[in-house]
Amino acid sequence: MNNKDRVQKDKVGLINKTECGTVIERIALPRGQIHRDYIAHCLRWSYVLKQVKIGMNIIDVGCGSFPLLKVLYSNKEKPTLYVGVDIRKSVIEKMMLFKTNFTVVGVVEDIRVNKLGTADDPCDEKFDIAACLEVVEHNEAKYVDHILNEIRRVLKTGGLLLLSTPNYNGKDKAKNHVHEFTAEELQEHLWRYFTVEKMIGTFASQSDIEPVLTQAEREVYEGLKSWFNVDVLSVIFASLHPLQSRNILWICRKEDKSDKKDSGQ
Repeated sequence: MNNKDRVQKDKVGLINKTECGTVIERIALPRGQIHRDYIAHCLRWSYVLKQVKIGMNIIDVGCGSFPLLKVLYSNKEKPTLYVGVDIRKSVIEKMMLFKTNFTVVGVVEDIRVNKLGTADDPCDEKFDIAACLEVVEHNEAKYVDHILNEIRRVLKTGGLLLLSTPNYNGKDKAKNHVHEFTAEELQEHLWRYFTVEKMIGTFASQSDIEPVLTQAEREVYEGLKSWFNVDVLSVIFASLHPLQSRNILWICRKEDKSDKKDSGQ
């Protein structure tokens, strides 16, 4: 395993700072074929893109190598504001060199323990969409409530949180992940701060998906197997069976304060 993929310990606790873009370049592309991780990343970004409207404010929590920013710009979406937050100063410095036609703000922050925003702009109820894609599994579980509470604070009422993370199956945790949540475990945390509107599986193991396919789904599945490899099939059918998937995109909405109160952390 590459050194940059290893779990490390800092003064706050265990953390992994792997950038998904690096993984794609090192693993997916050299294989010369479509890899399920790469497809899943693209589909997550595409789903966020579908929710974006001109004039929105977007915060990307754990932005990494800022692929979402690149997707927004290359697809000619024009939010009023994009804020990328990451613990790595070098990542944010690189992001700020990326040219766009909308306002981009980079924030170097440890989201495990600190607030999103600054003393001059606490960002209360500022954003229409918060993306947190493949982030929470790189931190210890004890920090997830702080992260979710802060995201809730900076979202407008009615705003969306789009959060993706592995769905732990009890045996196959990635070595570079600090903590993988089961769907049941994470759902309990999410409902404290948001209304969970939908779950979308982003990829799955065939051994988990095949037993739960309906007859109609199985006919399509068998028909596609003659052309598509398992990486493509794992993404297509995961979307229909999120609880059997190895990774889930959670679509969550911030309700009115009278319905879902801030936890006061």
